[in-house]
Order: sequence, then C-alpha cells, then structure tokens
Amino acid sequence: MTPFPARDGDSDSIGPNQTVQARQAASCATALAGLSGLIQLIDVLPHPGKADPATDARVLQAMKSIWRSIRPAAKLTSSLKAQKALLESIRLARAVSVGLEPGPAQALGEAIDASFSGPRGAGAALMFGPVLGFNIEATEARYAQYARALSPAACGTSAPAAAESFVNAMQDLVAALPVPQRLGDLGCRRWQVETLASRALGGQPLLVNRPREIRHEDAVLLYLSAL
Repeated sequence: MTPFPARDGDSDSIGPNQTVQARQAASCATALAGLSGLIQLIDVLPHPGKADPATDARVLQAMKSIWRSIRPAAKLTSSLKAQKALLESIRLARAVSVGLEPGPAQALGEAIDASFSGPRGAGAALMFGPVLGFNIEATEARYAQYARALSPAACGTSAPAAAESFVNAMQDLVAALPVPQRLGDLGCRRWQVETLASRALGGQPLLVNRPREIRHEDAVLLYLSAL
C-alpha cells in the first residue's frame, strides 16, 4: 500500500496529461508522507541510548534514508524510482515507531488538521520546526547525534552547535518542500490560536512523549510562531 497519490502508473515519471494542480497536489502529498515518517522518528522516539543500541541504529538508518529520498521524491518531475525509495524509507520509520503515542508536533498538528481544510499531515509539518526549536534545550545530545548521523561536517562541532545545525536543517527541509509553510496558508487567523491550543491540550499540559512539558501558553506561542 502506498501513501502517495497515483501519478501515472504506466510511466516512470509524472505524466504530461496531468494538470499542474494535480501534479502539485501529488508532490505535496508525497512530501507530507515523508515528513510524517521523519516526524515520527524525531518527535516520538526516546533519547538515543535510552532504548537499545539496535533500535538506535534503526532510527538513524530510517532518518538518513528519508533525508536522502524525500527531496527527489517530492519533485514535480519525480520518477517512480524516487517515490519507491521514499516509500521504503517511510516503511522503515513506521516499523521502528509502531505502537508509540504521538509526540508534541503530531499532537499539536492534529488539532490543526481537525480545524482546517488542508492536506493530510500539514499540521504536524507546520509544527515540526517550532517544536524542534522549543525542545532543543532538553534534547541537545539527541539532536547533536542526529546531526552527526546526517552530516559529516557536524562531527567536528560541539554538541550545542551540532544540535542547532540539526534544527536548522530540518526547518530548511520543510521550507524547501511543496507543503503549506504557514498556518495562514490553511486559513488560520490569530484569534483562532487560543482555540487551537485548547483543542490540542484538552485543558491539560501535553505530557505524552515530550522532552519538555507543553502548557497552554507554550502551545499558543508555538502556534503563533507558525502563523
């Protein structure tokens, strides 16, 4: 089963008969599927070293695989080979994170998806960058390890610098993909942010799978940063 819309089953690339709008929608869905897998790995899983070495290795393998494959697969002129590479990466990510509760970016994103009409997964993608920045003070070692796995250049830097480079790299990745970039793209207005925060937290701090507790006021600021 594939999470991607059909593009042209008999071809190795998106066909010329598709409208520009359909091709853009397919590229957006592909990018969001890849981001969902990446968010599951980064947003949900425990700190490296607190699970077990085998799980840590699988996490890093899946993360590197999505990192390499998501951009080519999300292009308007993406080939079937590129899409299959991303799909396999997503399957690997799901296998590692199966059975785990959603993390903060996913939980905050679900409130967005339930409140506005947009492509599936757009909410988590919008909250991914803000949540990474919010969590960095509690996840420095974790993010530094991720940065060093993705980029050899990060291996010679300090943990704070490597962690910051990882957050920047993830934010740059989202910015480079054909997905909604701001909450306003989905029709959200500033006056709706308080309601979003209440819906996401249900009157309680967000405690599930989070490095830092997210209270109502934190959720409001996170949503505003994505507005």
